[in-house]
Amino acid sequence: LIFLVVVLCFGLGGGWWMAYKGLHWGSHSISAMGIYGFWSMAAISYLVACVLSAFCFRFRKQLRGF
Repeated sequence: LIFLVVVLCFGLGGGWWMAYKGLHWGSHSISAMGIYGFWSMAAISYLVACVLSAFCFRFRKQLRGF
């Protein structure tokens, strides 16, 4: 579930946003990157999903009652 949500929301949604809208946050700005923005966000979200899944798998006994 964690893997699916992270990849779909941040990979596809964030990839679409970076492809067409860009990122403007405070004094930092990244212009729209086109297809490169989409694939970079997809790759980053895949890595984050793998790390979160590994973290939950590592501490699954502690998270069981949570």
